[in-house]
Amino acid sequence: MRCLPCSDTPGSRACARRLYMVPPFLAVMGELDEALLQIRGYKRHLYDTERQLFYHVKDVVKGEFVRKLYWATGNGWALMGLARVIEAALKAGRDDVADELVAFMTELLDGLLEWGTEDGRFRDILDDETSFVDGTSAVMMAAAVYRGIVLGFLPAEKYKAAADKAFETVSGHIDEYGLLRKVCGCPSFVESGTSAEAQAAYIMADAWRRLGAIKR
Repeated sequence: MRCLPCSDTPGSRACARRLYMVPPFLAVMGELDEALLQIRGYKRHLYDTERQLFYHVKDVVKGEFVRKLYWATGNGWALMGLARVIEAALKAGRDDVADELVAFMTELLDGLLEWGTEDGRFRDILDDETSFVDGTSAVMMAAAVYRGIVLGFLPAEKYKAAADKAFETVSGHIDEYGLLRKVCGCPSFVESGTSAEAQAAYIMADAWRRLGAIKR
């Protein structure tokens, strides 16, 4: 994955999507305390507590935002990353970590859902009405919600309807080759297209959705 705003001097840049790349790996390797510290760091540098959303990219060395925009897919990555770390914490019996992150994930999820379109998706830049409508962030949200419901740390009565609506809408944009259309597209991730990331998020959402149906 090569996200253009994140691609230069990556060592000095905090990017919202990396909440999925680093903390979950640390968590499943048994380094939950380090995973939590990483999440707190991303929150300190990128999170807008008023809007309850992550900005996209910041150069933490210079202390300057590179892309001070509410990128929907970046917030989707963050939700999925938080859900995976919470799962690892619950399995490890670390309720302290899980409780802190469930509270944060719920806050972020509520912030994101404020910007949902009528069909359950989100604009690529959440507060920009001229931005294209994106399916990747929608299925990322759905994947995180379904995981949370199955594992018992998110209430189905509050979030399942939003996940179902997003999943249903995105499912309607699969072409004859099985590709999701109208998603944040590779390689630049600044325009509508297709991407492996959208495909993967859709598969994860579907897997957790089906698991939830079986458990009911």
